[in-house]
Amino acid sequence: MSRQIKGDWLLYLVWVIVFVLVMIFTLTHELESTSFFGITESREIVISSKSSVEIQNIDVIEGQSVGQGRELVKLISPDLTIKINQISHQLDGLKAQKGVNKNELISKINQLKAEKRSLSSEANNKIRQLENQYNINKALTSELKSISSFDNSKELITSNPIFLEIESLREELALNINPIDIQIELNQELLDASESPIEIQVARLVKELDLLQQERDNLTINAQISGIIGSVNYKAGEKVAPHNPILTLHTKNPSHIKGYIYEDVYTKISVGMQVNVTSLTDAKTKITGSVVGVGSRIVEYPIRLRKHPEMQQWGREIMIKIPLINPLILGEKVIISAVDQKKSLF
Repeated sequence: MSRQIKGDWLLYLVWVIVFVLVMIFTLTHELESTSFFGITESREIVISSKSSVEIQNIDVIEGQSVGQGRELVKLISPDLTIKINQISHQLDGLKAQKGVNKNELISKINQLKAEKRSLSSEANNKIRQLENQYNINKALTSELKSISSFDNSKELITSNPIFLEIESLREELALNINPIDIQIELNQELLDASESPIEIQVARLVKELDLLQQERDNLTINAQISGIIGSVNYKAGEKVAPHNPILTLHTKNPSHIKGYIYEDVYTKISVGMQVNVTSLTDAKTKITGSVVGVGSRIVEYPIRLRKHPEMQQWGREIMIKIPLINPLILGEKVIISAVDQKKSLF
């Protein structure tokens, strides 16, 4: 009898243990619906250049704390220097010719027109002489009956050496005048565009020079934010290819958290939701953040956030923004839960 009682008691104990385990699993599963792990991260600024440059001076080291506006690196661009010098020389030359204005253009146009008239007059005189000679020859040969019937035919006229020479002179005149007409038109356009064509060139070059000088000023790079120098990849005197990272700067404190939710766990986490962030090493360290992004695809968990590092886990990324001033450490593992989690659990 005692054995039966003892057996019943053991069976009862087993059922109690199973019930407790089921409750623990259920509560844990429910907790994971609104709780998940993440790692604190910071905003990182990568310093680079769009063109090939040389490091003139870099006065920071990795891990150094810098304030906003502090000079980080000074660069040199030989190509930019050459361009600035070339435009400066052009401007100096134009400014030295400030007296050259529309009168010079008018003089140039008149000179071209005179040249055109001279060429036309010379060619037309030759053509008139040839036409007179042709008419005389025609009058002399008109009395000859043997050729009088053929004299006025088109074939005879077009094959006549004098006629061919006249046509050649006209074609030559057109070829000589055409470039002159183009030059006259171009100079007339400049004259019509402004009272002072030199000023147009000067204004264009000044604008271009201002842009280049602004680009040169940007070769001195200052810190956009207060933070910590992450990496320094070059030394003074070294050349840097376009878009290669020269150094990195990140905020002193974490600015956001990247968390992961299990793919097989239902969650009501959405953009704009307020969440509690608690340090995994110190439960007293708590702050409030807001969800700013929810991944639209399933990705693999980082090894550090897996319950069992040797087993793969999959879920959605969650981005959470936190206050810039906070007690968390960069790269710290935290637990994230919905602000109204307790209400949802009961």
